[in-house]
Amino acid sequence: MTLSALSPAVISDRLLHGEPHDCMDPKVDVSSPSLRLAAVLVPLIRDQDHWDLLLIRRTQAVSHHKGQIAFPGGKWESEDGSFLATALRETHEELGIGPDTVQILGSLPQRVTLSTGFLIHPFVGQLQTPLRLRPALQEVAQILTVPLELFQDPARHEAIIDADSGFVHHRYFYQEHVIWGATASIIQRFVELLDTPPSSSGCPVGKTCVL
Repeated sequence: MTLSALSPAVISDRLLHGEPHDCMDPKVDVSSPSLRLAAVLVPLIRDQDHWDLLLIRRTQAVSHHKGQIAFPGGKWESEDGSFLATALRETHEELGIGPDTVQILGSLPQRVTLSTGFLIHPFVGQLQTPLRLRPALQEVAQILTVPLELFQDPARHEAIIDADSGFVHHRYFYQEHVIWGATASIIQRFVELLDTPPSSSGCPVGKTCVL
């Protein structure tokens, strides 16, 4: 079954029952108070016969990850109440997408960014169409919709192994853009889960990955 053929129900099931993927770096303490909590939305769009992934390119005016390709999202705030609420609030602030127009399909393993110290909680959601986007111009320089199956193309993907830690860093190439860092890591794990039917054990995803 191709990624294009997957229904929202199948995507949700594979997110829930995918094999755990332990890429935790033992040097990192995810309970450390120095880590800053954050959440992102991995937005899916059903476009006729295929899935698109919505990404943004950040402006040079933002505090972190200037100019990078990213998912909508940001820092957790105490009034959010949950990490999902953080992801939905930030998506609304950055793109004008209301929480009531997002169908949450599941979540992905957390990611820790060593360079900026964020513990990221990713949530996957299908966006209601037609889209009515109102990007925050101070934060969003460009909106990209990328066919999900592009991330299965070996010619668009590069895996780099860190000589010291052995950790694998992923990069994807789309048009003139390079997608790397936490965004690429989240995409790689998402596509891997979708491409692999769950085992009979039905183990839930709950590991933390570091890049």
